[in-house]
Amino acid sequence: MAIPSLKYRNKDWNINLPSIRAYNFDKKYIDSFIEDGSVPLDFDTNLIDGCNANCKYCATQGGKSDVRFHYDNSLSRLTNKNISEMIQQLNLLGTKTFFLCSNGEPLLNPKRFLNILDEAGDKEINIVTYTNGTTLNRNILRELNKRKVNLVMKLESLNPRKNDEIIFGKNNPKNKSYDYSNFNNQKIPRGIIEAFEIYGSDSDCLGIETMILKDNIDEVIDIRNWIYELGSSQFLKHLYPLGYTKLRGEEVMPDNKKEKDLVQKIIDFDSNHGFIYPSFQTPDHFSYDARRFMNNCVNIQGFPFRMFAHEIGGVYHSSQIVSTRFGFETDKVISVFDSEGKVNMKEYFDKIGEQIKNG
Repeated sequence: MAIPSLKYRNKDWNINLPSIRAYNFDKKYIDSFIEDGSVPLDFDTNLIDGCNANCKYCATQGGKSDVRFHYDNSLSRLTNKNISEMIQQLNLLGTKTFFLCSNGEPLLNPKRFLNILDEAGDKEINIVTYTNGTTLNRNILRELNKRKVNLVMKLESLNPRKNDEIIFGKNNPKNKSYDYSNFNNQKIPRGIIEAFEIYGSDSDCLGIETMILKDNIDEVIDIRNWIYELGSSQFLKHLYPLGYTKLRGEEVMPDNKKEKDLVQKIIDFDSNHGFIYPSFQTPDHFSYDARRFMNNCVNIQGFPFRMFAHEIGGVYHSSQIVSTRFGFETDKVISVFDSEGKVNMKEYFDKIGEQIKNG
């Protein structure tokens, strides 16, 4: 089975990167966006939710607080209805993919997640979420597959004990653990196995996420190889050295030399599978999948391919690929809410575009 990939080539880019169906953007849409796009092709926002895990590298400390942002608590928080309205409007504006994630676990309340999608009504826009997989079962997976949701599921180690320690913590008072079972000669969480069984011919909508950590750096290539053998993609990323991750420092960050060596191993390994990374150094070089393109592509006006709105206020934030002077901690906050307190995505993008244009 072929590994899903995002392929794109023009005068600036020549890439072929591991992907999922929702991120396999058609070349005609990318070309049109680069020429004069006024809305992003991918838009992300978070549910405000808790978490039932305690990943040792988590930037939000298990959904408790996000030290990366010093946001204005006077702003309205996105409700379920607001998010449904965002999806409806993005669909009409031409955004192709909506990533509904969480500062905790987006499928902690699967019914809530599904209701948000259903309230958005009929739509062509692709839906993506990342999950720790703890709430996945056959019934939930059937409902997600019926709504064509792309899932990226967490797997930090092929060693069950280590995987549990990274995701639930060594000091695990409730003794949380995944239910493991054999799949393709490895013991992995049952939720991942059931996802592949339920999705079947739609398995190109499934990916597996791994972070490069001090604990797992020696087995990253083995995990990647195992995932590729499934015909699936690994969403692999270095840790961003900021926020809570930075506070934990040596506890989670790999040795610099080992990490540098791993980079070359990944590129060499992927080249044997036909994958191609940008030939130049991208500002955001943390991901080894479709995000390497999505996070770095801007159009000729400087408008970003991928955007993120915070769950408080729907305020725009970037990974600094676009140098912005607006958002939290500035005097220019651009929210998805208009002057009447309604979600207005067109006005939101127009204001962002104007700010980018004005430098």
